[in-house]
Amino acid sequence: MGEQPQRVTCLLFFQWLKPPTLRTVHVPERHRDMVSEIYQRLRCPIQFGARLPPSGQGTLAAKIDAGASRANVDAETIGENTVQLIQQTRRELVERAHLEVIYVDLPLADPATPFVAEQLELQGFGFIGIAPHFSKRGDLLRLAYLVEPVHRVAIHLLEDIAGEFVDYALQEQKR
Repeated sequence: MGEQPQRVTCLLFFQWLKPPTLRTVHVPERHRDMVSEIYQRLRCPIQFGARLPPSGQGTLAAKIDAGASRANVDAETIGENTVQLIQQTRRELVERAHLEVIYVDLPLADPATPFVAEQLELQGFGFIGIAPHFSKRGDLLRLAYLVEPVHRVAIHLLEDIAGEFVDYALQEQKR
């Protein structure tokens, strides 16, 4: 395989094994339209919950894939220190391990998720989607920190409908 012009990835595909039930999700106000659209396409009923500030201590789990130059950081418990923990983890993974992308997963069922997501977006993380049932805690909001930006022209899609989502995610990365 020849050299790629930029990082490559794939969009997550999800298929329900049983009919979805109504769920309450907590996302920043700015992302509600896109999140609503994603769940509509999944034929999953949702309602948006009220946001609350984080309390207590947070915990993280990080998984590094050095070959792909990326890491996944899972906010297992959101607390008052979660943003600081994620920022410290990002700094160490980028500066010391020289990783090129850091994914952060936040539980959509947690009312503090909007607060944490907004704070991380101010630090260079961007919305890239949701992951239904990707955790024992339920659905996740996924953010990414990219060391090098990704350019739309090099992204090829099998379905045109995915272009709307890709464009949104790329706009969020630029913010």
